[in-house]
Amino acid sequence: MKNKILRVHIFYFLVYVGLISFLVSYAINSLSYVMFLLFFFCDSRKNIRTKLKEITNPVVLLFYLLFLSNLIGLVHTTNIDYGLKELMRFAPMVFMPLIIISERRSIVIERKTINTFSWSLIAILTALIIKHILFDDRSINNFVNYIVNDELGISQFYVAFLFYIPVLFALDELIHHKFHWQQIIFIAFFLFGIVLLNNRTSLLISIPIIIKLFWHKIEGPKSVSIKGIGVILIMVIVGVVSLQKYSGIQTKLKTISKTTDLSIPVIITKNSITYTANTFEHRILINYLSLGLIKSSFPIGLGTGDYQDELNLEYERVHFKYGMTSQFNPHNQYLTEFMKTGVLGGFVFLCLLYFLGRRVDYKNKLVYSGVVFVFIIGCLFESFLNRQHGIYIFCVIIPLFFNTVKK
Repeated sequence: MKNKILRVHIFYFLVYVGLISFLVSYAINSLSYVMFLLFFFCDSRKNIRTKLKEITNPVVLLFYLLFLSNLIGLVHTTNIDYGLKELMRFAPMVFMPLIIISERRSIVIERKTINTFSWSLIAILTALIIKHILFDDRSINNFVNYIVNDELGISQFYVAFLFYIPVLFALDELIHHKFHWQQIIFIAFFLFGIVLLNNRTSLLISIPIIIKLFWHKIEGPKSVSIKGIGVILIMVIVGVVSLQKYSGIQTKLKTISKTTDLSIPVIITKNSITYTANTFEHRILINYLSLGLIKSSFPIGLGTGDYQDELNLEYERVHFKYGMTSQFNPHNQYLTEFMKTGVLGGFVFLCLLYFLGRRVDYKNKLVYSGVVFVFIIGCLFESFLNRQHGIYIFCVIIPLFFNTVKK
């Protein structure tokens, strides 16, 4: 019995290391895969055989098939080097979902782990803000450019996903368990962090979370207090967004509202003449070109290693200045999979999300439901699996909460 408890503690320690490594080190995040793999086989033969039976789990099988579809996509790939790089990034899908889903769980230890992770994240983010303002003598509205993009080298959306985890756990505690000021601190701090990241998609996804906090029926004497706090949170976030010195979102929204056209020929003409600042139009144009490539390469796709090269050629064909300079990825994971491996990879990816979505239950599985919702919506606006952090979210964080229920 003691060995079983010790094993659960080690499992959640590895979870903590993997999560906190997002803001610390790419190398540690990569090393966590190896530690999980060793941990899986450091068990009795009987337990290993039992855990391997989870291979028949539809979700685990679909992760395998998604990797396999990318492997098949190498067959008709010209750029083998890029294709192998893509395949190596997808490699954790072969073993991580099985490892995570098959291990024993403890809802008590899981919550303690997330609490520790949340406080650690607060300490790291606070230290980064202090460094940025006091030691580097920079304004807070440049935090994303200098700290997140340059020093950490992480996309804002991946950091925002990390912030959603303590917010969802805190919300679950308030709704299903008991009122505690720690949970209010987590929600307030990390929602502020999401605003600070200056990412429109992340802010848009935060709205349902705030509505859930405000409108959900919370039993007990603290109900009025929590709803009042919900109102305060909404006011604080709206206030911070409206202040340009704290966020550049207001400038972006003004640019979009004043310069957006929905006509593809007009968008192409504008972006072929100059470097436009309307990122919404950029995404429209990228999606339009991506859909054209999917149509022309139907049904087998462009190949695991060729899709980005072909997209770059499309940027040159329409003289998309920003696209040619930055070589944007498709900014849509659904389109990316159909572009790479055609019907096979695109269909497997959709089936996988369908099976993950079937487990959504906002009453008993709020945290899992929240992270799946964020991922599914995020894939509409980002090529989520184009970076290591996105793979970790997909095949570690989502499977981690797959079997977690309210108890």
